[in-house]
Amino acid sequence: MSARKDLTFRAGDPAGLQFELVLHDQVQEARADMATFGRLTAWLGEDLVWGRLGSGGNVLGVEWYWVELLEHLAWNWRYLRYEPGYPFRVAPVKPSGLPQELERRWSQPGMDPAAEEETLYAFRSSHNLAYALHGCVASDLWFVREGRVAIVEANNDVRRRPLEVELSTLTALGDYLCERIAGLSDTRSVEARIAWNGRDEMGFEDAVPLLTNEAPDRLAELAGDRAFDDVFKDPLSPRFDDNRALDLIYRCKGLAPAWTMRRLLQHLPRDTGYRNTLLDDLSRRLRDELESLIDRIPPYKQGQKLALMLRHDRDLFPDRCGRAEPERLLRELDVAIERWPFDSELLDAVAVWGHSTKPWVVLNVHEKHVANIGAERATTAHELCHLLIDREDVLPLTAVVGGAMDRTAEQRANAFAAEFLCPRFGLRLRFEQCMVARQVINEATDHFGVSRELAALQLARADCELSLNDQREIDTHVAADAYLPWNSY
Repeated sequence: MSARKDLTFRAGDPAGLQFELVLHDQVQEARADMATFGRLTAWLGEDLVWGRLGSGGNVLGVEWYWVELLEHLAWNWRYLRYEPGYPFRVAPVKPSGLPQELERRWSQPGMDPAAEEETLYAFRSSHNLAYALHGCVASDLWFVREGRVAIVEANNDVRRRPLEVELSTLTALGDYLCERIAGLSDTRSVEARIAWNGRDEMGFEDAVPLLTNEAPDRLAELAGDRAFDDVFKDPLSPRFDDNRALDLIYRCKGLAPAWTMRRLLQHLPRDTGYRNTLLDDLSRRLRDELESLIDRIPPYKQGQKLALMLRHDRDLFPDRCGRAEPERLLRELDVAIERWPFDSELLDAVAVWGHSTKPWVVLNVHEKHVANIGAERATTAHELCHLLIDREDVLPLTAVVGGAMDRTAEQRANAFAAEFLCPRFGLRLRFEQCMVARQVINEATDHFGVSRELAALQLARADCELSLNDQREIDTHVAADAYLPWNSY
């Protein structure tokens, strides 16, 4: 037997996933396990995930049979690449928070944890790469797709990375491992190669339940008497993960009646080639600002700063303390707006803008909006934020207020809507003049066209010196679980 030599493979981006694999040249063993035996080191940015520091300060990778990782990637590729977000109607801040979110869900009356635990296990075993290693202990390494973003988490470090960049890293690693067993004829090598080379093979009927997260009976209900392909295929894109119909169904999460969903799907914009310079330029300016904030402040503060930046645009707002009209601004940006009854109070609005089509927003006409014009204005401002900020990454196709949405994007959009409609600096100036919270809330409700709850929350967060009576006044207008500075603990 010839002397062994080490073969070193490296792949990845310094800001995201990186792998270094050192294998011994043992192909003569003619088995998949020995041909892929070696040390693998994984980083997320500068954070060491798989591996340890040796006595001399050098990094030692995890020693294992890495054909197991190749098999895991091959068998779960469709979930890593195509499955959107999280199962059920939950949106954890990070992938590792999914069990806690489900515990809260299961604590609600009528919920059956046993019916959903299997789905939770399947999700964890697909999206946590540590599950690839059977008999070897490795730190959790999560990978979840959200639009065109990969949410990668390890050691409490959560990074939102370009999906294609991170998938290319996993592809390079899988290709290298597959090459290592290319000439081997043992059953495991043959099956691993077949699985890896066929990882992207998936029929449309298999893709639909995966990308919508809907059960077959619900999909049949949505299709009705129409052909499956007519309902669920997007005429503007043949790709599974670039399909507006599937994305919209996923985001609505079964919260609208079938007839409402059928109507929405039938009216998806089909005229492509649309270009809106005004919208694109405004979006670019805000996204450039967001890039400078993304790693410095939390999402809600990002939303507040972006709203103020928009309000300080003299061309759009000659009076920065004036009343904002989000629907008028959307129409000035040439966004189509309609109002439909959804027969559901759980969804406030849907929006579609993918494939260079004219952006289309449908507001749900229901009692909540009719009884409180401030609620509809907040919904419209919320969609404005998504349109300006999130179309390039987490929401490239559709958005839904009240459905399955990325938690970070939702926190940012909620704060944006509140600050855009009812800026805190305006409330602070008025409070310094009258020193009465009730008066400021009443005036803000009328002047800015918002609900008393939103006005009260904004006043609570405006850094005013509020008396105990003022705090009690605000407490009467907001939800019991709302964050208030004097109730934080």
